[in-house]
Amino acid sequence: MRSKPDDQIASVALKPGHKFITTLSEDANNTHEHVTQEVLVVDFKDVVAATSEVLKREQAKGPLKSESFRLLLPSRVLIE
Repeated sequence: MRSKPDDQIASVALKPGHKFITTLSEDANNTHEHVTQEVLVVDFKDVVAATSEVLKREQAKGPLKSESFRLLLPSRVLIE
């Protein structure tokens, strides 16, 4: 089961006709069902500033509630 953020990312980051695959069994829980996930889409020229702002805001909240914090940034393919 895909989440709304998956669809938001797919609409701007993947080629038309892409296919989603899963490595989870039918009875397994997807991460998005129990872990908060957020999506921020910005123009490429704003990636560094937006990333910096997100990190500052998260740091201002205090210690992270989990041991994992991931940022997915544009790949080189997008700028070639």
